[in-house]
Amino acid sequence: MKMLYILIMTIPMLFFGSIQGYAQPKECPVLSELEKTSIKDKKEVMKVLNTLIPKTYGKLNEFPDIYTM
Repeated sequence: MKMLYILIMTIPMLFFGSIQGYAQPKECPVLSELEKTSIKDKKEVMKVLNTLIPKTYGKLNEFPDIYTM
């Protein structure tokens, strides 16, 4: 019985264990194309990030306190 349980648990890992997903882009951005900012731009940067992050990753209703500033 234990052997059957072990087989049931390990066989799906062989097929589904190698699936990869990426939350980050595979390549780094080109630094010369990035906008230069300073602490004076904090409000504007935060406003843009609060718009872009939900568009990119969806709303984070499950973890509201983790991603706050």
